[in-house]
Amino acid sequence: TKGSVRNDKTRRDFVACGAAAGVCTAFSAPIGGILFALEEGASYWSSSVTFRTFFCSMCSIATLYTWNSLGVHYGKIGFDKLFSFGNFVFEGMDASYSVWELLVFMFIGCMGGMIGAIFNNTNERLTHWRIKNVNHTKSRRFIEVLCISSIVSIIGFGLPFLFHECLSLPSTAEMDAQQTELVDRFVQFGCAEGEYHPIASLFFTDGN
Repeated sequence: TKGSVRNDKTRRDFVACGAAAGVCTAFSAPIGGILFALEEGASYWSSSVTFRTFFCSMCSIATLYTWNSLGVHYGKIGFDKLFSFGNFVFEGMDASYSVWELLVFMFIGCMGGMIGAIFNNTNERLTHWRIKNVNHTKSRRFIEVLCISSIVSIIGFGLPFLFHECLSLPSTAEMDAQQTELVDRFVQFGCAEGEYHPIASLFFTDGN
């Protein structure tokens, strides 16, 4: 009902369920979505929140696989996840990675956890500082937004100028439609015809 949605507890549960469903759909990882909601999306955890996030993740992954199984081409349906960092490919009895590389994976996981802890600690300290020094007046909040947007804009437009590099456009003869569309979005940014600027292409194109 309208009154229950305005309740803070219910609103937090909705946020946790949405976070779980979003991560589940983006990375094709239902358990990962639930764990992300547990870590970042929920203020308090309970068995009811666990069931709701699990149900949302189950519905979202089922919807993703359903659309994928239909084989339609509306939008960019046709793959089992929105983001992919590569898969382990098995050819016969051989894997695309060696056993010793598992140590590297473990190291990357530990470094990710440490970086996450540092980020959380820094974010907490920054939040306390903002409460004490920024959130007193509207003018300070406005100046904060102005400074952050200016810094982001300067970095976004300055890096391509500082690290000016031009690469030749790859041939699209053996690429599919999605890869060809990606190549067409490369930004020239002062490069010669048939070349593109990798950093400018990274900053000035959308996330798709």
